[in-house]
Amino acid sequence: MLVYYLLSGLQPKSNMQSCSGSFNYFNFSQPNVGLIYALQRAASISADIANGNFGDATNAALKNVQLSVGSTGLLVKIVKYGLYLNSMYSGDFSESFGSDVATSIIRFRKFMKYPNKTSGIADYTVIKGLVTSNGDTGRDSIALDTATQLTAEDVKHFRDYGFSIVGRYLTGTVGTDFKPKNLTPTEIKTILDGGMKFFPIYEDGGYVETYFTGSQGKADARTAIKAALNLGLPAGTVIYFAVDVDLQEGDIAGTVIPYIRTVQDMLSSSIYQTGIYGTRNVCLHAEKAGIGYSFVANMSYGWSGNLGFKMPSNWAFDQFVEYPIYGVDIDQIASSGLDVGTSKVSESSTSKNSAFFSQLQSVEQLAFAYIQSLKGTIPVPREAYPLIAQFNRQFNYTGLSWSALAGTIDTAWLAKANDSLNVSTLKDIEPLFDNVSGIQVDVAHLMATLNALLFLGFPSTASGIQDLGGWLGDLLTAMEKAHQDVSKFTSFYESIYSHIGTAGVFSTEDVLADVDAINLYSNIKGQQELVNGRSFSLIRKDYFLDFENENRFNSFLNNRFNGNSNTMLSDTQILLKGGTGDWGAAYSVALFEFRK
Repeated sequence: MLVYYLLSGLQPKSNMQSCSGSFNYFNFSQPNVGLIYALQRAASISADIANGNFGDATNAALKNVQLSVGSTGLLVKIVKYGLYLNSMYSGDFSESFGSDVATSIIRFRKFMKYPNKTSGIADYTVIKGLVTSNGDTGRDSIALDTATQLTAEDVKHFRDYGFSIVGRYLTGTVGTDFKPKNLTPTEIKTILDGGMKFFPIYEDGGYVETYFTGSQGKADARTAIKAALNLGLPAGTVIYFAVDVDLQEGDIAGTVIPYIRTVQDMLSSSIYQTGIYGTRNVCLHAEKAGIGYSFVANMSYGWSGNLGFKMPSNWAFDQFVEYPIYGVDIDQIASSGLDVGTSKVSESSTSKNSAFFSQLQSVEQLAFAYIQSLKGTIPVPREAYPLIAQFNRQFNYTGLSWSALAGTIDTAWLAKANDSLNVSTLKDIEPLFDNVSGIQVDVAHLMATLNALLFLGFPSTASGIQDLGGWLGDLLTAMEKAHQDVSKFTSFYESIYSHIGTAGVFSTEDVLADVDAINLYSNIKGQQELVNGRSFSLIRKDYFLDFENENRFNSFLNNRFNGNSNTMLSDTQILLKGGTGDWGAAYSVALFEFRK
């Protein structure tokens, strides 16, 4: 056992450390218990009191300890082991305190954001931090979290205590009386007006191991993104998904990892970033899986996931003690500075899009008036669809190639519309933000693709030239770039994979525009077959504001490939080679021109 190593003078074997970063290379389940027991005995706590738990007697014995360069004794040796187990020291394990130990202590203080960060002295704060997850619970910090919806008075009290960042829950309730714990727009204003920042936490479950599945991760990510967008949380905000259960080492890979990877996949297609809340061991596994931010539940110092595991290098917040402040239950948190919190919000996704839909209605009315001036009769809504698409694509998608794909631009119409709406550049067209992901929609791209569908009709199996104006054209562009960069990867597959969803090649914005164009056209096609049909502004508004786009990818598969993924695969392969069907040789010519 560890006490044997400490008291016998033997050194640990570095090759016994597990790749997970745990301390369990001493081959028993709770090595820190042995370390604390040795610490207690070295601090002259009698054998009948020493028990491996850092309690009142240990606190009292170590409160005034100050070890520095030149100090000797068993306590020095234990400090060295503690530093080693926290990946902060690689020297000898004698009982002499040298300058290398002081340097390691400074490194540990800075990493953990302990006070006196340039001090190489092993004091109570350092020693307790080396052997327990919660460390010195009396230390100062700038952050806290709470499940209480805050008032201005609460925020003032927090500021008086020296706190400047508060963690708050995006959704849900707390307690048997189901008291709301969700963050609200009014509360956000209260927090920011009171001089504090905040960070969002998502926890609507996660108290049992069986909760953590890939499908649950997808559902939670959708809920969290929607809540964050409705609150106007800005791009780049980290959302921390809670794993509030003490999972054992062997259970994490099959539960938390599929869950959090799915969450990250979902958030990577949004404006938000993924964080995780959990024990040290859970956070270490998540960090290895690619999660960039950890909120570590160090307060639960008795949980197995906090026993014998170092802090993850990506820790942003460190929860270490709970108590009330003027009746509000809080958890005190240390902040590493990796996540500085949110200091401002924007309008909700619905509010941000009001200007776009207002402009869209104006364009539609102008299109009706223009058609009527040419025909002398009142137009039906479907006659305005192509003109609206032209208005939105006019600055980016013109020229001969696009005239062939989407039809020629009616310059007289655009002159009238632009003059009426004071539009002279792309910047004058109001932006649209996706209500599912928060990403700004590439309206020009979407409308150019839609215009191609309106001009040429819906593609029939593997034959549509109009696909070149959308998803197929973007795929070909990505493939070309992937071929150019293939030497940077181990295979062409890895190269093409890296270029899909990447800004500037086949970006997430491109994917959404291509998929949404097919889905919108499918909705429009149904209206075209009616005598009057609905206006384009209503079709568009329903799709983006009534959450039809939540299932956009399934809709795309259904609308373009009859819901058959095998058809999607075979049609794509045929289209990449030259196409078949209705367009015949015309498609091959278009594909050749596109490739040039």
